[in-house]
Amino acid sequence: MIKKKKEIIIGTMIAVILVIAIVLLTIKLINIRKNKQNDENIDENIVIENEIIDNEVDNELNNESESEIENETINDENDNTTYENTAQNKIESTPIADSEQEVDEQTIQKQQSAQEKAISIAKKDWGEDNTVYFSYEGNNNGKYRVCVRKADTTYAIRYYIINVNNGTFEIEE
Repeated sequence: MIKKKKEIIIGTMIAVILVIAIVLLTIKLINIRKNKQNDENIDENIVIENEIIDNEVDNELNNESESEIENETINDENDNTTYENTAQNKIESTPIADSEQEVDEQTIQKQQSAQEKAISIAKKDWGEDNTVYFSYEGNNNGKYRVCVRKADTTYAIRYYIINVNNGTFEIEE
């Protein structure tokens, strides 16, 4: 009789310990999944923040190039007039001839098409892959740097140094 009671008590204790262990493991797994989701959300936020920063920089550059100087008063030491600029971005302005403006636009278009060509060369070498995207990273002496990044984490996988003039490239990993 005493032996049976001991067996029942030991069996009950083992069952309770197993239940507690299962509950603790379940809580641990839930915490791991939450942390993984938070990491993925952080990576998404980084991509979104990078895109927002890129857009803000582009908008800022566009605003600077298009901004006009407002409320100017002329002041030269000889005739007691003052230059006063109340625009947010102080830009020294010199009139640009239409032909010069066209040259600048043409130069910008050439640079953009060279960037696009560099990215297409990298894409061609990399092959079709929906898990990555290509980003232009800069220009050094006519060689364009293009980065292959993971779409979900923005992790840099490979860098291409591309000469768009002759279509050659080097791989920098």
